[in-house]
Amino acid sequence: MKRRLGHGAAEIRHTIFDDWMWIRIVFGLFCVTVAYAIWFLAFGKHTPKREDIAPIVTLAIAVFGVTQGILRWLAVPDPAIERGPLVPVHGGFGILHIRVWNCDVARWLRPLVVRTAPRGCKVHVRYTQNGNVVLGWLLARWNENPEPLTQTQTGIQPDPRLMAENRRLGRLYPTDRTGEFAQPYEVAFAIKEDGQNDFHHFNDESYPHQPGWRNPAWALSQGAYGVEVAITGYGLIRAARASFRLRNDGTSLKDFGWPD
Repeated sequence: MKRRLGHGAAEIRHTIFDDWMWIRIVFGLFCVTVAYAIWFLAFGKHTPKREDIAPIVTLAIAVFGVTQGILRWLAVPDPAIERGPLVPVHGGFGILHIRVWNCDVARWLRPLVVRTAPRGCKVHVRYTQNGNVVLGWLLARWNENPEPLTQTQTGIQPDPRLMAENRRLGRLYPTDRTGEFAQPYEVAFAIKEDGQNDFHHFNDESYPHQPGWRNPAWALSQGAYGVEVAITGYGLIRAARASFRLRNDGTSLKDFGWPD
């Protein structure tokens, strides 16, 4: 019993003296101070009387509530979309990626607010050329999800169940991109075979198309393209969007990717 009580006291002491707890206490005192300042400016009274406590407390609660609303607004997801690498795969193919960050809040704000992680995120891509839409909107593939392939008696085959599940990402967790081990989410969206003129849009539904996971309906010829990216999900107030330029200048993989 004594050991249990001692352990409980240690937990309470740890909670009270935790750095974040002190920051929250200071935040609460700040709200009271702001409320008193508002009360002082409104009524011009230097020393509050007993009957003045109620309006000061009411003001403190109002300041706390407004500040919490601002903090909750700062906590909404903040996806950033960037150009990613051209990743070589077997058979002389290359898959082009974009990178997605759900950027965390500023370090000094983390004791007060935590960036939320939207659920069920989907990435859609649209291709344009000379101002005209040539293909889209099509889903892209989150590399975070496993490849939709299963081992069967006849070999490795596409799994329709996994293909359906992989349409979305479970959660897009916040990441401090300034951290030492920070990693973005990789999204694959275009594939090209070395020596071929065309490239193809790519996602989980490309796997049944052999060889090379190229859907003939998603073929795009040589030329310059605009790539529009949109991310949607539960918890995103609005879709995250970005636009890039894509080049497919020749048959080599060196001629495919982002303009310099």
